[in-house]
Amino acid sequence: MTAREIEVAKALDTGVSDGTSRIVISEGWYKLPPNACTFLWTGPLQYGQYLVYAQDKVSGREWTGTVPVCVAPQAFTIRASTCGPNHQRRLFRQVAVGRQNGWTHNFTP
Repeated sequence: MTAREIEVAKALDTGVSDGTSRIVISEGWYKLPPNACTFLWTGPLQYGQYLVYAQDKVSGREWTGTVPVCVAPQAFTIRASTCGPNHQRRLFRQVAVGRQNGWTHNFTP
């Protein structure tokens, strides 16, 4: 939870290869109002690991990790193993959820 609106992107490694590397599906930007919660994935979680990234465009703050994933400046869904010409890489945080039905991720200041 933050004092300002942040934008959140989510991604998951499908485990499927395009012949050269694994395909990652990334989506964003989910607007998260101050001190609010939202569901990024609905229903039972099917994978053991998920990826998240957030940014506060006003302050320049980022909530990052170590996994490079493609994003776009505007709302996006990317299904690829490499970034296209209008995409950038951001470092997403990998979250291991195991066999849980869900998890809560806090973007703390």
